[in-house]
Amino acid sequence: PGNEGAYGARIGDGFGFINASGDTLVAPNYDQVAVFSEGMASVKLGTKWGYIDHHQDLVIPYAYSSAGPFKDEMAIVKSESKYDLINKNGDSMLESPCERISRMADGYYLLEDKGLFGLAKPNGTIISNPVFEEIRREEKDKILIRKGDKYGVIKENGDFELPLFYNSILFDKKNDKVLAKSKTEKAPEVLSKKELRKKRKQKKGA
Repeated sequence: PGNEGAYGARIGDGFGFINASGDTLVAPNYDQVAVFSEGMASVKLGTKWGYIDHHQDLVIPYAYSSAGPFKDEMAIVKSESKYDLINKNGDSMLESPCERISRMADGYYLLEDKGLFGLAKPNGTIISNPVFEEIRREEKDKILIRKGDKYGVIKENGDFELPLFYNSILFDKKNDKVLAKSKTEKAPEVLSKKELRKKRKQKKGA
């Protein structure tokens, strides 16, 4: 299979890329190649994968045991037994690698580690690290979370819209409402990240 006018091909003892006419575009200097995506292709040399561009320049070094295609300038890679999310500079978008990363139908990334779940935006921005037992994007700026038997809702910037307090939460999309049920009457105060930082500074000042 090919993409962007380049087709992976075995030429002699190595793999490179040819065009539709069979002309060599990238010399067969690799042990394995994948398709081009967003101007870059993952290639294998020895036991490691890296990324080249159409000029055959190595733009991301050989450092991975597997390397997926770029989508919206993000790619899922694996190093040893852990997965990471990188940009086109090879920079990691995560605080630490995960046991599994899945790109969902809406382009968001589900992060899994030690039985817990987190979420990242299509551009790699982290909404939440893997700290919840359940996380599900219900609609724009509304993400359901669960720890134990407590449910809450966070926004795409990571702030809580509803705290981890409720026994059940339903999303009424028709009426644009979030229905939350609790066994107790009063929910705890919800502060944004900015408000939390301000509160911490005030405590230190005291």
